[in-house]
Amino acid sequence: MDIWAEFDEKTNYLERTCRNKVVYIWGYGLSGWFVEHILKRNGITNIKAIDKNPNIKAFRPYYIKFLNPKESVLLLTFEPGESDEKYLSDLGFKKGLNYIVIKELYDIDQKGFISYERYLDCRYGLDITTVVEETDKPSEESCGYHWGMDFVIVDMLSKVKFNSEDAVFDYGCGKGGALLLFNKMGCKKLGGVEYDKRVYSSLIRNMKKLDIDISGFIQGDATLVKNEIDAYNYYFFYDPFEGQSFTTVIDNICESYERKKRKICIVYASPRCHEYLIKSGFKLIEHMDVQEMTYPNINMYVINP
Repeated sequence: MDIWAEFDEKTNYLERTCRNKVVYIWGYGLSGWFVEHILKRNGITNIKAIDKNPNIKAFRPYYIKFLNPKESVLLLTFEPGESDEKYLSDLGFKKGLNYIVIKELYDIDQKGFISYERYLDCRYGLDITTVVEETDKPSEESCGYHWGMDFVIVDMLSKVKFNSEDAVFDYGCGKGGALLLFNKMGCKKLGGVEYDKRVYSSLIRNMKKLDIDISGFIQGDATLVKNEIDAYNYYFFYDPFEGQSFTTVIDNICESYERKKRKICIVYASPRCHEYLIKSGFKLIEHMDVQEMTYPNINMYVINP
């Protein structure tokens, strides 16, 4: 099934509503960043922000009274109360016409912020974004389970044109969130390795709910996965480990390349071990600064026959 079809329909509606209007995102922060990302991906660039937080560059809510409802669209990232709805109604804003409650549009509950993965959690009853405080690790070089700003991964993957033969393997794949972003962008064959048994169980439950083939998923130590990776040409890392663990995994990928010559691409978020990839013969072809992440970069590397 196309797990993103409804999401895309809702986004198309949002794009049509905002086209040729000045768009104001009311409630910026994490949800606002995501909404801005969605709009820009769909060609909407005349975007401004409204927020109660004086520490960000945004208009304060009183500014709405100066807007022309015929020329503006308000996108609310929070559930408005009765007073908010009356305030907007008195100023000539009508729900569904020139103001939209984003969480209602995408059927996202009110518990947290808005994102691709939160949409999947709410739409399909998945468990991607729930934080796992402590996870089992094969060594001290490994990081625990952490969730990142998913839309920046989509921005990087937008630079790639996937085809039906492409396949991605995620090292430290967690509950599968990043892999489902690859799925959205056109890479349908998914695989990965996850060490923690509880997280792996969540991963398998998520994929089964989406009718996604689970044969490519492995529970175990990423450094021991070797011949299985020959079936893939994209590899994803979101800072799963460093040190000897990282060098061993990259050496395994290079050995796979020698066994089966093909173009290999590595997408690496928070690339702390960049130097070893260069040393191993990979070429940096894309770089994105991402200030919302702990280690603010996403890089893309390739090696060709």
